[in-house]
Amino acid sequence: MVLTKIEARLVAKLLRLAADSFSNHTCTDFNLLENGVSSKMAKEINLDVLVHGGDDDAALELEAEDDLARFTYIDDWCLMYYLADRLDGHSSRDTAEEKWQQG
Repeated sequence: MVLTKIEARLVAKLLRLAADSFSNHTCTDFNLLENGVSSKMAKEINLDVLVHGGDDDAALELEAEDDLARFTYIDDWCLMYYLADRLDGHSSRDTAEEKWQQG
């Protein structure tokens, strides 16, 4: 199923509203592995979210990390903002990868 542009914008808006609320929760850990994401993809998502948030240095540092268990969890609200921007077309994995690979 492909979302229309209007549907994608609505989902992005709802994700941002939820992220604002979730960021105030005591526990913001979201377990990627329990939600169908492979360890390798969990690392990619964590790096993309870091770059998206402007933390290029942390992304470069973590890129060399071999312990994939370190990438099991991510802040739910950071992931929501990242996904919302992806739905709106403001961020892409290719752009994020280019940023942290160029250093």
